[in-house]
Parts: sequence; structure tokens; C-alpha cells
Amino acid sequence: MTTQGDREEGFGFREAFLLGLGLLATFEEETRKRVDQLVKKGAEKEEEGKSYLRDLKDREGVKSFEARLEKNLKRLAELAGLATKEDIRRLERRLADISAKLEEKGGS
Repeated sequence: MTTQGDREEGFGFREAFLLGLGLLATFEEETRKRVDQLVKKGAEKEEEGKSYLRDLKDREGVKSFEARLEKNLKRLAELAGLATKEDIRRLERRLADISAKLEEKGGS
């Protein structure tokens, strides 16, 4: 039980306990508000991100995407040591040149 003398000297146990509860309640309320604000902001940014991707897709178009894909596939083919269409065409031209030269020598 708190006496008149306890109140004049400072906080009693009950007041200290209530102060702690008040701080805890305030902290919980402020934390909840802040979390709600962050969730709302995150939802707004999510929509902005989706919008940005849609705009990017529209701007670049399918042809640009295909060009980038082709470039990346060429790099992968080089890394794997695979022949590209260009490599095969170059070899076909060389074979045609060699065949033509052999025919010239054989016909002479």
C-alpha cells in the first residue's frame, strides 16, 4: 500500500510497474503502426515493380529480347565448344572453295 510519504519521495513500486506497462503498450502501438506503414509501402513498391517490368517489356519488345537471347546462346555455345550457324556456314564456304579448286586442277 502506498502512503502519502511514498508519493512525496518518488515513484512507488506500483507507479514504476504502471510506467513499465505504459512504455510497453506505447512501444507495441508504435511498432504496429510502423510495421503497417512498411507493409503498405512494400505493397506500393510491388505494384511499381510490376509496372516497371511491363513497361520494360513493352519498350524492348520481342525482337530485342530475341537478340539478347541469341547473343547469350552464342556465348554459351562458345563456352561449350559447340559450332554455331556462322561456324558451319564458314566451313561450307571453305569446302565449296576447296572443291572448286580441286575441280579446276582435275579438269586441267
